[in-house]
Amino acid sequence: MSLNEFDDFELTLESMEMLLSRYAELNPQAAINYFETNVKGKKEGYSAISAIMSSWTKDDPLAALDWCINKKIVMVDSVK
Repeated sequence: MSLNEFDDFELTLESMEMLLSRYAELNPQAAINYFETNVKGKKEGYSAISAIMSSWTKDDPLAALDWCINKKIVMVDSVK
């Protein structure tokens, strides 16, 4: 089963974050592929990639960092 099976199901932002976080624990590349193909909008995109990276970096931080560098993704939680 993949997240694509839920395309017709409207997800709340929080639900999407939870699903993508768990998906990334199981298969980070598939979660990234889903993100790149299906997630639209700045707010949704930031939430989705944050959820994926949160899980992916626990398991394989170098691969997650490499993806961010290759995609020129910069993530900043807060700057004080």
